[in-house]
Amino acid sequence: MAIDYTLLLDTTRPAGDLADYGGTVLPIESGIRREISQESFGIEPTVSVVFRIDKDEPERSTDEMKVAVARILRDFEGDAILVNNGEHAVLRRTGASGIINERWARRFGDLLGDLDSSWVIGPDPGPVP
Repeated sequence: MAIDYTLLLDTTRPAGDLADYGGTVLPIESGIRREISQESFGIEPTVSVVFRIDKDEPERSTDEMKVAVARILRDFEGDAILVNNGEHAVLRRTGASGIINERWARRFGDLLGDLDSSWVIGPDPGPVP
């Protein structure tokens, strides 16, 4: 079974600006996908970036994904959430602050060194109504 991570990003920039960051970049037009993301995660994304973890080299591909996610979060403003297999919130940025879900801190806590000081490890606040 493959492990997927999807970074959902609400940005005004075009999806094409993400082409060099890694992962599979997909623009999200208005519609059911945005509505489901809003209901499930509290974000109406305009872009998703899907990362598939290589089952033969999980450490290497996870590290590459984390580097790409950190770069995207530094370079692109807007609300964002990284979701594991479509259901588990790994990290979330709302406004100017970010949180790495404490349940994922062992695997993703090292991202704090790559992100600005507004990021912390803590419980995921869930969708904002």
